[in-house]
Amino acid sequence: MRRSGTVLAVSLVAAVLFAPALCTCLRGQDAPPGPAAASPVPAPQGRPWIGVIFGPSPDNSRELRVKQVASGSPAEAAGLKDGDILVKREGEAVREPDEFRAWIRTVKVGQVLNWTVRREGKEVPIQIKVGVAPGTAPPAGRHAARAFPTAVEVGAKWLAAQQLGNGAWPHAHALSIGTTGSPSPSITALALLGLLAHPRPRADYAAQIDKGIAYLLSKRQPKGGVFEPTDGMKFANYGTSCAVRVLVKADRVKYQAAIDSMVEYLLGGQVTEKYSFKPSDWPYGGWSYYDEVRTARLRADLSLASFVIHALREASVPGDNPVWKNARNLVERCQNWSDEEALRRPHQDGGFIFQPRDSKAGELPESTPAALAYRSYGTMTADGLRSLLRLGVPRESPRVQAAFYWLARGFTPDGVPGMDPNAAVDYRVGLKFYWCMEASDALDAYGEEELPVGIGQTTKWRPAILDHLCGVQAEEGYWRNDVNIMGENDPILATAMALQALGSAAPK
Repeated sequence: MRRSGTVLAVSLVAAVLFAPALCTCLRGQDAPPGPAAASPVPAPQGRPWIGVIFGPSPDNSRELRVKQVASGSPAEAAGLKDGDILVKREGEAVREPDEFRAWIRTVKVGQVLNWTVRREGKEVPIQIKVGVAPGTAPPAGRHAARAFPTAVEVGAKWLAAQQLGNGAWPHAHALSIGTTGSPSPSITALALLGLLAHPRPRADYAAQIDKGIAYLLSKRQPKGGVFEPTDGMKFANYGTSCAVRVLVKADRVKYQAAIDSMVEYLLGGQVTEKYSFKPSDWPYGGWSYYDEVRTARLRADLSLASFVIHALREASVPGDNPVWKNARNLVERCQNWSDEEALRRPHQDGGFIFQPRDSKAGELPESTPAALAYRSYGTMTADGLRSLLRLGVPRESPRVQAAFYWLARGFTPDGVPGMDPNAAVDYRVGLKFYWCMEASDALDAYGEEELPVGIGQTTKWRPAILDHLCGVQAEEGYWRNDVNIMGENDPILATAMALQALGSAAPK
């Protein structure tokens, strides 16, 4: 069985992979004070970053082996290479991974680290100057945060202005502000959901909404799916799910025929016996990224399933339809949870993972090929919580309660809880706007205004998300992620998600 690509992913907190829990490094705090640097320098603001993923050596699980060096990182600049074995730090032998984990968390931005690695049988000295993690240094000259209503108005106005003449919104992935990408049904649907989250969508943006819907309907395929046939992956079920929600919100009566055809497409694409899958197969009950269900190289996960479940619920698919039972099969298998308390393991903390065989937060240290165990993380736990609720699982259910309390314990508005905040692959920040959108929707659906974040301590999640999003909005009105690993550097995508988050987090 394939092991996760992000298994044991660490960078600054390099040996946290050997720790039983992540709770001390998930809140996005800078490293605590530690030993003085060899060459003290003024430390710029931002999170310390080395940019290396360590894992256990294949020959010795107690050795730290370099699995990946991030491009442009301090580790790359210092000459660290994949496959190097760390044998010394500051002249002392590295024998205990836990001791190394405790030490590495004390370093600061600007500190110089003197390591020795074993490479091809020879010891090689490496000197690394700790840098600032991308996207964590506050931009110079940022405007003062706008008030919530103003942020929504300015953001919606900017997003509406990006609409193309044919009614579509383009996917401007990796492009500069002001350039035009390719028209995209999925991005168009997300942008429309962003505008429909506005307090007065029809009063202020009727023309843009109608043109956008006309474009979506023009991309409806014979079987009901909404996608561009010439696209490679198509993201057919993502786009169709968002299109269903757009039509329901815009004018359910007017668009009922189109909604019905899209719902039929989604129902027909569920991974079931229809495509030779059994309930014991890991993707059973989910949906494929492609227009067809492939038995080989199938891509299905909780994120996509949560989008489809959301759409089918808003489209009022009857409760006795087998789609709900089948979907619950996948959703529950993505939760680190056992209904039988006596069988529950330490990692079964109520959180969720990407799919039953993978987690972007990596595997647990004790994980083995015969007994894989994955870390829970925030975006999937939000998707899992909202999916359970929309599948009809009662709020009082132990599963739902466990998911809610996982979110509460790790909640922070500026990044995904459960992720290593300093990893070479920075999913924590790279998924920020998706996290805000899904967390706001999940917590709004759960219906609790205050989160128990510690013994006797609570936090109000709505103001926290609103304050963060209003504080990182660009002067021109858009949002954009500086960390480009999940497409959120596209300001249209990021703004569409931010507006939906603001809509769900708006004061009730």
